[in-house]
Amino acid sequence: MELDHAACHRAHASKDRRFDGWFFIAVASTKIYCRPICPARTPKPENCTFVRTPAEAEKLGYRPCLRCRPERAPILADSTFAASVDATRAVALAAARCIENGELTGQSLEVIAEQLGVSSRHLRRVFTETWGVSPVEYAQTTRLLTAKRLLTDTSLDVGVIAHASGFSSVRRMNALFLERYRMAPTRVRHGRRAKDEIAVELAYHGSYDHVALMTFLGSRTWSGVESVLGGEYRRTLADGSNVGWLAASFDAERPILHLRFSASLGAAITQIIATTRRVFDLDVDITAIDDRLRGIPEGAGKRLPGAYVPFEMLLRAIIGQQVSVAAARTVASRVAAQFGSQMTTPFPELNLVSPSPETLAAASIADIQACGMPTKRAETIVQVAEAVANLEVDFSNRREAARFLAVLRKIPGIGDWTVQYVAMRAFGWPDAFPESDLGIYKALDVRTPAEARAAAEPYRPWRAYATIRLWSTL
Repeated sequence: MELDHAACHRAHASKDRRFDGWFFIAVASTKIYCRPICPARTPKPENCTFVRTPAEAEKLGYRPCLRCRPERAPILADSTFAASVDATRAVALAAARCIENGELTGQSLEVIAEQLGVSSRHLRRVFTETWGVSPVEYAQTTRLLTAKRLLTDTSLDVGVIAHASGFSSVRRMNALFLERYRMAPTRVRHGRRAKDEIAVELAYHGSYDHVALMTFLGSRTWSGVESVLGGEYRRTLADGSNVGWLAASFDAERPILHLRFSASLGAAITQIIATTRRVFDLDVDITAIDDRLRGIPEGAGKRLPGAYVPFEMLLRAIIGQQVSVAAARTVASRVAAQFGSQMTTPFPELNLVSPSPETLAAASIADIQACGMPTKRAETIVQVAEAVANLEVDFSNRREAARFLAVLRKIPGIGDWTVQYVAMRAFGWPDAFPESDLGIYKALDVRTPAEARAAAEPYRPWRAYATIRLWSTL
């Protein structure tokens, strides 16, 4: 993406939130870099260098502003750059997302390159051309900004923050802070917050029908595991041996999602933030989608809900085959009560962690059937649980989604509707389309999958978004 100096300076002077995340301003007179919405006085044009990423600013020797906090800027959708990069450089965008999700921690760039189907040398070259910094420099900035956010917003122990941010040690974090930011980490720690809760703000761009998304999630909750009350989504969550809770709600005035979660999940904060951004679809270029799908009534701003626990969502899809949303919710809640584990939360309605693949793989068909399912469907659940427990289906590897979906399709009782729904919710495929869905038939006034495909052709490559919007018209 080419940055025009005069246009960027005018955008910065306007403080228009729509430009937040599009670029950053490195100010020569202060050696600080800022977001376009920074409340500080607009610097003179000759003192400004405009860069695409915080990593690029830090490579030039600038440190992040303590007022506007660049680590809180929204992440631009990959499609924002679609017109300015070729298909090969799109690999650099995927690599950046991997780094932001912490995937470079504990593994080499060669592993990420192999997963993306390119050589590490090629990845380094196109990454530097796209972002202006090397993958290692980008990763260092991501870790530093994550640590800065945790130091400012939480009371987590410094050792926990270093680990959660991807540093190998506290010493390494302290050294990089001093080198890059010319300050000790303790300088950004503003007071002490309650130790049992972590709170962060996640920004997004564009229109957002958050009422529709909360309604969608609320109608599909598992009793005891999830709830939507007063416009806030709440749920329990397990991270290895650690269990906890999280809650998310939208700001009434600003394009912000407020996320808070128990300190017991603090070590997984990078993954929780990345997953939350996917669950609430915060990083999509919604303007392009709204334009393509404008023929669907009252569809503007409706986004694609993801899943915190993909296996849980897969179970919900199997349970929901050929039954109403309300009936599926009842049966799913029985499964959670029967096979989930007990826990305590600040929310009286939440007291269960959803069952693990291992638990359901070891369960008897009769016990699952007793929750209100036909024998064949109970058998399908056991086979699916075995596949996930054995990593034949691995939801953490999104780049292998097509292969895992093919494995699912071979399991008796898993049809195209279930596979497409999993592609939509668990893997975030924007063009997934459950063409045999009865609601789709009704919304499009068709009678067969072939007719549904033909009617939805104008919605490509965003048929998953069209599906959500068509369902909302019923």
